[in-house]
Amino acid sequence: MASRTSAISLTHPMVGDRPRSCRGRDRPISEGMNDSFGLGDPIRAGRRPVSVAPFVVIAVAIAIAATLVGAALLVFKQGGKAVAEANEQAVATIDRVNDVHAQATLQAASRAALGVQAETGSLAGATPEALATFDPTITFTSAPSTGPTVVSVAIGGEIWGAAAKSASGSCLWVRLDAAGVISYGAGPACSGAAALSAAQATW
Repeated sequence: MASRTSAISLTHPMVGDRPRSCRGRDRPISEGMNDSFGLGDPIRAGRRPVSVAPFVVIAVAIAIAATLVGAALLVFKQGGKAVAEANEQAVATIDRVNDVHAQATLQAASRAALGVQAETGSLAGATPEALATFDPTITFTSAPSTGPTVVSVAIGGEIWGAAAKSASGSCLWVRLDAAGVISYGAGPACSGAAALSAAQATW
């Protein structure tokens, strides 16, 4: 049997028929493959959720609320201060205007007293009745003044004094001597008698 076997017969299976296990390798390697290279779905790195203690959240919330309240109080305080200052300035301006009104009345009363002096030769004749004939727009009286157009008059020798109460509450004075020198003043008493002590150059 060994003599009948030729070399061709021994090599025939390797040349004519390929081993079954090698069939299918004639196809290109790239067939059936994807151009992209990957190792499957990427592994997602898991992140553990950061946990915050409840008391920390509460503390932060309280701090924020306190800051907001403090800011609001500061704004309110500054705004209230500004309003108060504005009101004070407005009141002071109104008081000055009212004082000017009373001052104008006393100046007119002084001119009337000088008119009486010019006619009679003395300030002693500048009584409320005589002054009314010179300026009927003013109410002359020997009683204390009750308003900016009500002038209280007093005479002490050759000195004449008059007072008028401003709407601001101040009482303004004017004083005349025989030489025609005018003095000014102010005080709590709103009478001509008090005005005799006026000694200032201006109000």
